[in-house]
Amino acid sequence: EGRAAAEWRPEAHASPVVVETLRALQSGDPMGLLGAAPGYEQSSHELCGVGLLVHREEGRLCTVDSVVPRGAAAADGTVADGDELLEVDGISVITMDLGAVAALMRGVPGSPVTLRMRRPHANEYYVTIVRWPTPPPPL
Repeated sequence: EGRAAAEWRPEAHASPVVVETLRALQSGDPMGLLGAAPGYEQSSHELCGVGLLVHREEGRLCTVDSVVPRGAAAADGTVADGDELLEVDGISVITMDLGAVAALMRGVPGSPVTLRMRRPHANEYYVTIVRWPTPPPPL
């Protein structure tokens, strides 16, 4: 039993999205927001996010804590702090845990992701954002 667990490798048994999500969680960057370090060249198989920091309080929707400066969502300018995330590419995230939401938001750089959002006390809206690595914040 313990030996089987020690030999299990996500690369051999899980989808690429799950593997990338696990790597992001292990690296301390669960939303894939920090992107590549200066001087690092990103390969075409790596995934990135859109530059949104979100949280979920128990029994509540995913809420945007921050639109990361210089990220894809900041460049688009539609999403604001406090907006609620309802769907990612037509998939409801209302009952998903944050890890699953992060996996849906991540994708190949240059690929679009469509979000259904709701601004508090306002109507729902859709926004399509093209994913790209978010530069790390300046030191």
